Amino acid sequence: MVAVTNLLDQGLIEVMLPVWVRDEVGSAGALGVIVGVGGLGAVLGNLVGAWLGPRVSRRTLYTVGFILGGAPRFFVLAMTGALTPVLAVVGVAEVFAGSLNAVIGATAYERIPEELRARVLGTVKASAWIGIPFGALLGGYAVETLGVRAALLVFGAAYLLTTLAPVVFPAWRQLRRPDPVPIDEHQPIAT
Repeated sequence: MVAVTNLLDQGLIEVMLPVWVRDEVGSAGALGVIVGVGGLGAVLGNLVGAWLGPRVSRRTLYTVGFILGGAPRFFVLAMTGALTPVLAVVGVAEVFAGSLNAVIGATAYERIPEELRARVLGTVKASAWIGIPFGALLGGYAVETLGVRAALLVFGAAYLLTTLAPVVFPAWRQLRRPDPVPIDEHQPIAT
């Protein structure tokens, strides 16, 4: 799921967003403002995710974070030529997307045995990033072939379908905190 969304994000950030800004706003400064608002939202989302993580269902936080943090950015760009709604949607979307890191990190460190963490986390990161080099390539091809608005709609739909996986597939129900290990009160504490 992360590999696909990273690929789609790369197409958005590296190709579609700059083309949209050139065609609709005509100012390189607008691109900087959009990316800056997104970055601020992502930092805020990391803080919110770390705070909310222990208080709400991980699956809910993960699912809502991905659904609201991804596809709306594509759709707002496809539907408007104005900067203000784009800034609002990007800012809010990045808060939701930023909350994902807390869930992913906490789950990884709880589930992966300590002696395997370096190998497993390396493999996880490599697999999550595997599509990034192809994102800009596919984004450029889509914009050239379909036009920027249609490409945004196609990538947004693909993003939405991908992020519905936790809702559709039962395996995602396992994205929960592990049950606490019972403490044997009669066992002496090692010092």
